[in-house]
Amino acid sequence: MLERIDKKHVVFLFDYKGVSEIAILKREDGKFDLTWTDYIINVWTETFDDLSTAMLRAATLVKCGETDWDEGFKQSPEEFTNHANDFFNITVTTSRKDTK
Repeated sequence: MLERIDKKHVVFLFDYKGVSEIAILKREDGKFDLTWTDYIINVWTETFDDLSTAMLRAATLVKCGETDWDEGFKQSPEEFTNHANDFFNITVTTSRKDTK
């Protein structure tokens, strides 16, 4: 899948169980594309404003794979971003002072 892509844009790339190649690419506009393939004919791409959200979506994709693809995404990329922001608000502190 990635043989046509300029490698300088690859942030994250891995082969998942030999059935899917998953990549995160940094775009010229600063956004990130999560791209994956089934090694047959299908290639999917979703675009996110930041790397952390793209990586969280990639982790969700891997979670679907852990069930042999019996599970899939429940949310569109837009809905997912809203939930990712909620997750980050719960799990990331805005100041080191908040952890004391």
